[in-house]
Amino acid sequence: MSDLSETSLKHSRRSAIDVQRRALLHWLLMLTAIFCFGFAVLNLTRGVYHLAAFELAVSVFAVVLIVILPRSRNIQPWSLIYVLLLYSMLIAALLTPGLSDKVFVWFFLIPVIAHFLHGRQLGMPLSLILLTIAWFLYYRYHFNTPGLMDMVGMTNVVACSLVLTGGVYAYETVRENAAERLHRIASTDSLTGLSNRKHLRELLDDTLAHAKYAGTGFSLLTLDLDHFKTINDQYGHDVGDQVLIAVADVMQQRLRAADTPARWGGEEFLILLPETDKPGSEKVAENIRQAVDSLEVKAGESRVQITTSIGSAQFPQDGQTIRELLEAADHRLYQAKHKGRNQVVAGAALP
Repeated sequence: MSDLSETSLKHSRRSAIDVQRRALLHWLLMLTAIFCFGFAVLNLTRGVYHLAAFELAVSVFAVVLIVILPRSRNIQPWSLIYVLLLYSMLIAALLTPGLSDKVFVWFFLIPVIAHFLHGRQLGMPLSLILLTIAWFLYYRYHFNTPGLMDMVGMTNVVACSLVLTGGVYAYETVRENAAERLHRIASTDSLTGLSNRKHLRELLDDTLAHAKYAGTGFSLLTLDLDHFKTINDQYGHDVGDQVLIAVADVMQQRLRAADTPARWGGEEFLILLPETDKPGSEKVAENIRQAVDSLEVKAGESRVQITTSIGSAQFPQDGQTIRELLEAADHRLYQAKHKGRNQVVAGAALP
């Protein structure tokens, strides 16, 4: 698979992972708000006011984050703040005299939450750093506690933490690899290796949202192979498949890593060109048209000549929705067909 296909797949995977982590963080925040409020009330009745205030603050933070999370474009900073704030509250509980010395069991949640919210690459070092600090403080402030700080007790604490962290890391590794394989299968056209219609539709929606937010533009190219049905009828579907693969290779070689070519259906392709204006899209389209025109695919003793017609549309001048942009590009594609094929038709120049 080409670099540009890998780039678009990575972008799509990140979007899917972001949706999953948002849902998980929302669930964790609700539980945190409830339990921290409950512990705050309990510690108020026991006279542990500083810890009660800390727990109440964490509970309020969780509620506030539940409200602002849907409007946040990047949840990773908020997730990291949540993990560190929760960890700090547990440290405060560990260091508070008179509380149960078994508060350390709550630290076993840290590697689970860190891996699920931040993945294995950040989750593992974050877990080890935070657990090491907790081990030291546990040893420092509970060394006089009978039954806890003998060699067996400390070994159990450290070993259990490491086993849990390693287990979560192994699980997250298997889960990420499986999710990547499934996403690749679901997002890629099996014949050409390009993005499929479903994947490109997701990228179009994301690109449109970003363009409206950032005030930028983008272009769409619609390509249709000329007389493809005749090629299939005359040479067979195997040769037709070779033609589709050859055209896909041309697009992968001629486009930037940020661009996304996709097989839209049959012999029709679509290319998403982020932050590309009308002159830029025309240049790309003509480059691809000429490259396809120079292709030759062997069919026995014969060579199949290939040409393509291309229509172009730009956001925002050609439409405010994906449907309007697709209709504009398709309309210009049909114009290219009616004008004799093997040419590019773009929109009118801006004043």
